[in-house]
Amino acid sequence: MTVLVREAVIYRVPPTSNHLYRNGYHGTRVMTKEGEAFANRVRADLSQEWIRTAPLDPDMPYQVRFVHYMPDLFNKNQGRPGKTGAPVRRFKRKDVSNMRKLLEDVVGEMIGVDDSSTLDAVSSKRLGRTHHVRIEVWQLPLSSCSDEYSDL
Repeated sequence: MTVLVREAVIYRVPPTSNHLYRNGYHGTRVMTKEGEAFANRVRADLSQEWIRTAPLDPDMPYQVRFVHYMPDLFNKNQGRPGKTGAPVRRFKRKDVSNMRKLLEDVVGEMIGVDDSSTLDAVSSKRLGRTHHVRIEVWQLPLSSCSDEYSDL
């Protein structure tokens, strides 16, 4: 049985992965100040939301869902010729999969479970009145790992 074990809403817009990391010395990747600041704010938000919750079992499988609500989901000039002459597309170019990695890491840290227990990570975007992200963590049954465990 799938069970919702954590949920929260954060009123922050995650930076894309292009703004999270920079090149460091000797080819290393280093988190930017913008990425660190965002992660720290989300940790603070989630610690308020989940203050009285016990850590989750790291040996169980989980699904993490991120629903990004955006008031600017649509382009204003959709269908009209753009700068290149091609029609402007309906949806703005907002890649929520690029916004997911840091959120996944922070959520995993806050619930006491790392990425290895996340079997499914789902990102979606919807029209909303304000920019915010709804986060849901679902505990999955062991049978969702493989048919091999169907008898558990």
